[in-house]
Amino acid sequence: AYVTGETAADRAAMAQPAEPLRFLVAGQTGAGKSSLVNALAEDVHAAVDVLPATRDFTPYEVQREGMPQLFIIDSPGVSSEEDIDRLADKAMESDLILWVVSANRADRDQDHAALDAIRRRFRDSPERVPPVIIPVVTHIDRLRPFAEWDPPYDVASGEAGKARSIRDAMTAIASDLGFDVGDLVPVMVSAGARPYNVDLVWARLAGALTAAKSAQLLRSIGDAEGGLRLKQVLGQAVKGGRLAVSLFRG
Repeated sequence: AYVTGETAADRAAMAQPAEPLRFLVAGQTGAGKSSLVNALAEDVHAAVDVLPATRDFTPYEVQREGMPQLFIIDSPGVSSEEDIDRLADKAMESDLILWVVSANRADRDQDHAALDAIRRRFRDSPERVPPVIIPVVTHIDRLRPFAEWDPPYDVASGEAGKARSIRDAMTAIASDLGFDVGDLVPVMVSAGARPYNVDLVWARLAGALTAAKSAQLLRSIGDAEGGLRLKQVLGQAVKGGRLAVSLFRG
């Protein structure tokens, strides 16, 4: 029954919780970020639409069967250059981003500017793997015809008024923000109603786990004290011809 001190220490280290995957939820104020976080946590509150706007980055530890340990981080809305800079900083600490866009709002300049800032930040950090960005389209229930809400909807080819409105909104959002329309996930997470399509968001998250874990690994290496000087090593390898430039750039 004797266990050496070395083995006991190793077992204690292995028992420590691993670095969680960090999923950032971002978008403009009023896009439905907190409502989406609540729905993903399976804790939908009837009064969520009257809660004050998120004023700071707020992490939630979410456990779901079949998924690794997750931190889902709610964020303040982007409305200024300072907000965009803070969000880009937080994106560098994240492994996946859920970008939340309201279907019934046409003002997407701030979304575009913030996404550009995040993409540029990762282009300038070639030692990092850019996080997968999953665009989530909220408030689809508020599209025309306004009084109609009877899901599910065939957004790919349905000819009903609501289906066409959802499809048109998704096409416009994809064009404005640089996504493929097939990447967008339309959801309804409004207060007091049964969420719609949140299971599809989870499916997209599960499908992006491999990429998120790659991002997590390089983020953790870069953050570790006395780390592997990854950027310097990769840069030297490229200059010395030991690594293809295309691989260095991700």
